Amino acid sequence: MASQFSFKERSVAALFVQFLEERAEQHPQQSMELMVAADAVNTAFGIGQADVAQLTTGGVALMDMLDIPDAPRAPAAVPTASADAAAAATDAPATLEEQVPELAILQKSPKFRKYLEVVTSKGIFKGAAEGSAEHVARLQKVVSKFVAAYPAELEAAHQDPAALTAAADEFKNAGNALLKQKDFPSAIGSYTQAIQTDPTGPNAHIYYCNRAAARQYQRDFAGAADDSRSAIGINPKYVKSYTRLAQACISLRQWDEAISACQSALEIDSANAAAVGFLKQAENGKATQTAAATTAPPGGAGAGGGFDLNSLLGSMGGAGGGAGGAGGGMPDLSAMMNNPMMKNMINNPMMQNMMSQVMSNPQMMSQMMNAAGSMMGGAAGASAGASAGASAGAGAGAGGMPDLSAMMNDPNIRQMAEQMRGAMGAGATATATATASTDDAGEEAEAEEVN
Repeated sequence: MASQFSFKERSVAALFVQFLEERAEQHPQQSMELMVAADAVNTAFGIGQADVAQLTTGGVALMDMLDIPDAPRAPAAVPTASADAAAAATDAPATLEEQVPELAILQKSPKFRKYLEVVTSKGIFKGAAEGSAEHVARLQKVVSKFVAAYPAELEAAHQDPAALTAAADEFKNAGNALLKQKDFPSAIGSYTQAIQTDPTGPNAHIYYCNRAAARQYQRDFAGAADDSRSAIGINPKYVKSYTRLAQACISLRQWDEAISACQSALEIDSANAAAVGFLKQAENGKATQTAAATTAPPGGAGAGGGFDLNSLLGSMGGAGGGAGGAGGGMPDLSAMMNNPMMKNMINNPMMQNMMSQVMSNPQMMSQMMNAAGSMMGGAAGASAGASAGASAGAGAGAGGMPDLSAMMNDPNIRQMAEQMRGAMGAGATATATATASTDDAGEEAEAEEVN
C-alpha cells in the first residue's frame, strides 16, 4: 500500500526511528519502551528495513539537525539601553593593554620593544595563544621583569613625546654652541645626551648628523661615518647625512661608499654643492689610487699604491750624489720626518694623492729629479765654500736644507708646479669645497634648528 506521507516526511520519521534505536542501546533500562516506539513509527509511516538506507542517505543525525540547547533557556528579559551597554562591555574581550596596563606605556620605549622581541624569539610565549589567560600571565611577567631591570624606562615612557623632543633639542643646541667654540669632546657629549633623551623622535637624525660633524673635527672618521649611517637609517631624505658620510669616507679613503653617498645626496638635491664637491674629490681619489696601484712608481710605493716619502727623497738624494753626504746632498731625513709640519703634510690625503700622481708620471718625476740635482749642485758649492772657512753660503751645508728662495725661482720647479696644478685642478676644486664644508661644520650644525 502506498504511503500517504512525502519522502521528506518519511525521511524525518526514519531519522527519528534511528534516534530511538540508538538511545535504546545507550539506555538498556528503557530499551523496551524505545523499541516499541520505534516500531510504532515504522508502522505508521510505512518504513520497512529496505527503506531505511534510502531515507537516511544524507548521513546527518537528527540531533545535529535541531538547534536545541542541553538546558532550558532563561526567559528573555526586556531589553533596555543600559542592559545592552553592559552586555556589550561584558561580551567584548579585553585587550592586552587593558589586561597589562604598563604595556601600552612601555611600547613607546625602543629598549622594551627590543627586549620583548628577544624574549619572544626565545619562546617565552610558546604554546600560549595570544590573548589567552596563559599568554597574558606570561606577558605580565615579562613586563614586570623589564620594569625591575630598567625602572627609568617606564618613567621616561610616561613623559609626553613633545616634552622629550624639546629636552633633546636643548642638548642639541648646547652641542651646537660647543661646536662653534671648537670644544669638540663636549659637543659630542651634548649630542649623545640628545640621542639618549629622544632616540626615535622627529629630530633624532639631526642629533646623529651633528655628532658626525663633531667627530669629523676630532678626526674620528670611523665614528663620523657610523653616525652618518645612523642618521640615514632614521631619515633617508635628510641630504646632509649623505654629505657627512661622504666626507668621512673620503678621510678614510673609502672611495666607493663616498661616491655612493654623494650620488644619493644628489638624487635628493641635484644642486647640492657639498655633494658635487665631495663627488669630484672621491672620484679623483679613486682614480689616483687605481692608477698608483697599476703603475709601479720610482723608488717604490707604499702599501695600496700610496707614496713613500722616504723613498722619494732618497731617490732625489741619489740624483744629487747621495743623501746627507759630506759636501752637500739632501737634508737629514730623520729630522725632516720628525718635523710636525712635515708630518701633517705627509698625512694629508690630498698631498698623498698628489705625490702618487707625481711618482706615476715619468715626465713630472724626471723634472723633480733634475730640480733636485740642480739644488744639490748648489748645496755642494756651498759645502765647498764652507770647507774653505765660510760659515754660511748661498746653499745648504752638509745635511742642511736647500735655499728655498732659489727653489721657488728655479724654472724646473716652477714648470713642474704648473703641471701638477693642472693635473690636480679638479681635485683642488673638490679639496677647496671639502675644506669649506669641514671648516663650516659648526655653522652648519648651528643652522640645523628645529622648525
